[in-house]
Amino acid sequence: MTMKKIITLFLSSIFYFNTSLCIFDFANRDAHLAVNQAAHSLLRLGKVASITGWPQDSIVNDYGNNISTSWVESYTNNVVLGTGRRKAPSNMVYNNSNTVATKPNLATLIIQTSNALTPARLLSTKNNSNAINAFAVLRYIKNNSSAVIGLNKFIRTDSNTLFSLCQYTTIRNNSNVIVALGRLPKQNSNAITSPQVTSLIRGNSNLINIIGKTITGNSNAVNAINTAAILSLIINTSNAINASYPFNDSVQIIRTRSTFLANTTINQLISYQGGITINAGKTLTLNTPFPISGFISLNSTGKLSLGSDIYLSSNTYLSQGGDLSGNGYSLVLSNSIVLPGLSTLKITSNTTLDGRGNRIYLQPHAQIMVDSNVSLTIKNMTIQTTRNNPNIPIIKCLTQQGNVTLDNVTIQLADDFPFRVGRLFFNNDVTISGTSRFIYQSWMQSYVMPQSLLTFEPGTTLYYYPSSTNKDLIQLTNQSSGIYLLGSGTTLQTTLTGMRLTKGRLWLDNKVTLSTSAATALDLVTQVTAINYGSIANSVAWSPNRRYLAVGGSIPNGGNEVQIYRYNGTTLTLVTSLDFGGNCLRIKWSPDGRYLAAVGGPSNNFKVYSFNGTTLTQIAATTDGTGNMQGLDWSRDGTYIAIGPVNATSTFEIRVYSFNGSSLTNIAGGSIDLGATAGTLASGMSWNPLGTILAIGANSSVTGGNEIRLYTWNGTTLTLKTSVDYGAANGVNYIEFDPSGLNVAVGGQGPTNSNELQIYRFNGSTLLLVTSVDYGTAVNEVHWDPSGRYLAVGGTGPTNSNELQFYKFDGTSLSLITSNDYGTAINGLSWSADGATIAVGGQTATAGHNEIEVYNIAYRFDTSLQALTNGINFGNSALGSTFDLNVYVLAGARAELDGLLFYNNVN
Repeated sequence: MTMKKIITLFLSSIFYFNTSLCIFDFANRDAHLAVNQAAHSLLRLGKVASITGWPQDSIVNDYGNNISTSWVESYTNNVVLGTGRRKAPSNMVYNNSNTVATKPNLATLIIQTSNALTPARLLSTKNNSNAINAFAVLRYIKNNSSAVIGLNKFIRTDSNTLFSLCQYTTIRNNSNVIVALGRLPKQNSNAITSPQVTSLIRGNSNLINIIGKTITGNSNAVNAINTAAILSLIINTSNAINASYPFNDSVQIIRTRSTFLANTTINQLISYQGGITINAGKTLTLNTPFPISGFISLNSTGKLSLGSDIYLSSNTYLSQGGDLSGNGYSLVLSNSIVLPGLSTLKITSNTTLDGRGNRIYLQPHAQIMVDSNVSLTIKNMTIQTTRNNPNIPIIKCLTQQGNVTLDNVTIQLADDFPFRVGRLFFNNDVTISGTSRFIYQSWMQSYVMPQSLLTFEPGTTLYYYPSSTNKDLIQLTNQSSGIYLLGSGTTLQTTLTGMRLTKGRLWLDNKVTLSTSAATALDLVTQVTAINYGSIANSVAWSPNRRYLAVGGSIPNGGNEVQIYRYNGTTLTLVTSLDFGGNCLRIKWSPDGRYLAAVGGPSNNFKVYSFNGTTLTQIAATTDGTGNMQGLDWSRDGTYIAIGPVNATSTFEIRVYSFNGSSLTNIAGGSIDLGATAGTLASGMSWNPLGTILAIGANSSVTGGNEIRLYTWNGTTLTLKTSVDYGAANGVNYIEFDPSGLNVAVGGQGPTNSNELQIYRFNGSTLLLVTSVDYGTAVNEVHWDPSGRYLAVGGTGPTNSNELQFYKFDGTSLSLITSNDYGTAINGLSWSADGATIAVGGQTATAGHNEIEVYNIAYRFDTSLQALTNGINFGNSALGSTFDLNVYVLAGARAELDGLLFYNNVN
């Protein structure tokens, strides 16, 4: 690294230092701070700004406060590692040799040193010899010899040892080493012993690498079964294998492909060397110590259930996606594997994917999906992507209860990676590389764990774009947690919501951009394509990956009401269709895109189909109530389907069914009678993101009024929580929770206040009307965009004659942004998961329009006034010094600010 570059912090807006003490460490004594004096730029200093290792003489330009006493350079007595302003000592370490830094947290960067003893948390230690002793997790150790790494309890009779109780990310080119997570390695020579899987060991010789509990008195012993060591106890053995398993059968080797046509449990010593195939919808529960070789085909919906840790040999391949149920066990790689294009590996119970230093290649549009209430740990691997549509992120949680832990993982991005739902845990070293963006859109909090570092390599972007107004969703757990922006061209970007980092450390290296300018303001709506459905398209729905558009209607061309179209970004092409048997009034995809639910009338008015990309197959059907059913919604995990039957007598207008992938089961406690009036109808239904609340919008026939109702759901019973009155004329046509689950949009006809579009806020106990606007005659459907900032509205007889309307919701009010003429009436809307495309279905008699139309949504930079506290916030003085953020601008770095930065530390 060049040590004499200039550090420049460009400000195009406001750079504010709180009046409390604030520390901003610059790692080069010859650094310069250049403040561009644009009309809206401001550098404001508080009482005292303490900037370590940064001489007063390096300040350039007029920043409004030139009093030298305002700048204080701190240092530690008796530790002279360099000189700063006026030859005073400072806490800078670079190009030094034979040095000791004794104060923790000050040795931010130690480079090109030798014979260095540094008991601090080091970010990077390279090219050192003759002892590094660090009381922390070291990120990289390379080309070292004769090294001792501390935090161990016992090291005896060993020579030339490398020993640690910490998990090491990378150990390369070392010889004669011992790496252990255990407490008592003794009398070993030329060995690696570990009671856990070592993350990555390369270029070493004379190794013992096992998953065992006790290893003593061994010499040059390799203990493995078919290259995977699974021994539970190895004691006083030499060059031996000693195994003990709860199996009675002898070892069986199967060299041909094994196909499982039914649910099967294998609990034997079997080596599958010809691959396995699991039929669609079937489960193989596997418990064997031997690695699997050959192709593994799960046929999209087949399930591999682990009865123990399962190992994949070096020649194992996934030929098709499907379900993986870990049951708390690990799937361990012996080599790199490929997840084929357009396939999904769905994790259905707690699972660990242990790469052991290998790679998983995601071919175009491949995806790892995490089910509700499931935790997936991905560790010790590189995830390499090729191409991913924003609608098909490489890792996706189905609900906010999904958890993903990345532990010693590198993600090489070829396209943007939006994380929209669930939680992330960054453990040990996690690196994002490539030239794309990691987009954080979930409204759940994610964490950089203690002693962990989240690194963004050159060209990448950390884009904070949550579907809420919370700026604290990425948490640095404590002072040992860090985010490292490693330029050149690395960016930290936020929307107008802003972002706040506290507690831990932030490193800025090379050229880094800090930006609060984001293209999030809805601008233009442009028609892309249109097709003729026939008579009336009642409902449209994008698949979760936006590759398919489902349409349901009345009297279509060809006679089949349920139709699936493939969308390539510019055109729609019919893939398949089926006869619904009457009017199909509403249609919705399951959250994983495997199934399609449709309701209508008059007979067999509720159906569920499976879809494999080419064929639509009916797998369940029922007749519920009388007349045309409209209410329909999947729970966010795809476990439950709520419907709204129409009844001529007093029965049930709300029903909840459970769905297991092959059949429907009516849940008794999910059946609700809304009233005795004939024709009572729950036409709108929406589950909240957590699946704990079901919102109902009904017509005016509901007994006692109050057409808007919220029910709690515990998996067995619906219980009325709160209700409000919408109006006395016709009632609610559609209802939908926003992505955060805090706001509810309602559309209908004839409300009491004459405003058909209404927004309510749910505070956990009651619904409160926030705002409402007049649409015209009737709002038929209303949909939130994925960010929760905008609403698309379609209906009949709008006041401005444009049936398709887009509103901005700022938390308190609605404002019309733009609108488009469609024709006679819009019956159905669907906004794609990335917010870039919207589909419209309805009835049109206007020249130049068809029943099904697709529009692209263009966004521009939002020029709305932004509060300083909604910029990039470093620290939170309101919560005390424990929420300070340590920010390090490393030697030769340049930070460019585009927007607002609020440095708000106490100390």
